[in-house]
Amino acid sequence: MTTDNRTIASSAALHRPALDALRDWDMNAPAPRPSARPVRRITPADARLLAGRLRAEYPEDTMAGVARGDAPDRVVEAVYQGFDGIDLYPTVEEKAAHLLYFTVKDHPYVDGNKRMGLLLFAAFLEANEWAAMPSDAALAALTLLVAVSDPRDKDRMIALIMRLMRMGDERMVVR
Repeated sequence: MTTDNRTIASSAALHRPALDALRDWDMNAPAPRPSARPVRRITPADARLLAGRLRAEYPEDTMAGVARGDAPDRVVEAVYQGFDGIDLYPTVEEKAAHLLYFTVKDHPYVDGNKRMGLLLFAAFLEANEWAAMPSDAALAALTLLVAVSDPRDKDRMIALIMRLMRMGDERMVVR
């Protein structure tokens, strides 16, 4: 394949949001300012419904989505916690990022924590009418990135998830 200099030069501009996200990661930059829109809640009952759907989709995987006691309820409720009347994670982005991270890293299910994390993250974004819904490939990649991350990098991972949510790259979204 041959290209001209304009094509090569336009590549950096075309991928600027992704390049910015990588630079921000390298510089340990804080997360972008989140949106101020109202948040629609998902509940532990919603998580149980999603776990049932996961088991229905993968009947041969008998332990997928099976709760470890009330751990899944605690994960869902954790994103709505506050102190002295102030929400600890006040925005859609913060709640979504923490919901994905907590589900994948805290292992509230016997098996299928990555799949449940992806489902809860996607369901939360859908419930909140997130305009730039990540593609399935982006959801899987982000979930795997959280899974293999070092727990000491939790804050950086949360910031990265929020940053990627805000990118809204039209080539990586579906609706």
